[in-house]
Amino acid sequence: MASKGIEKDRRSIYLACEEMDFTWKQKDVDDFELMWSEGKSIRQIGDVLNRDPDEVLILALDRIKNRKIEERPGGALGAMA
Repeated sequence: MASKGIEKDRRSIYLACEEMDFTWKQKDVDDFELMWSEGKSIRQIGDVLNRDPDEVLILALDRIKNRKIEERPGGALGAMA
């Protein structure tokens, strides 16, 4: 009986952004950090890295939380703001 309850719980779970890819090659992370420090926007970085801007935004959040990059004037818009 317990296993049926677990299966039912799993079917009621919503996984956000399932279609997105949050894996990154180290070179792309390094390139992201350089472009971030240069003031490029999330969209510009996504264009260069050939990634969805939403994926880049999540990477930015990760790098800020892990103190690898600083918050900056203009935030995600960078120098464009």
